[in-house]
Amino acid sequence: MNHYASDRQKLESKIEFLNQQIDLLNHYLPETYQYLIEEMDNQQVLLKQLEVQERFAIIDSDRTVRS
Repeated sequence: MNHYASDRQKLESKIEFLNQQIDLLNHYLPETYQYLIEEMDNQQVLLKQLEVQERFAIIDSDRTVRS
């Protein structure tokens, strides 16, 4: 398993956990909900950055092979 796949799996697990926590809120708790949403957004940003880095690495390696 490469570095990107391992990091992606960790981020996806964190996002899944946060989703579960949001779903488990019995009633509307503004501060708790806000925290979970902010943390979810942070993890989504990290996942998107990883996806872009992974794609760029593929593009760069394709260019190297073609040169």
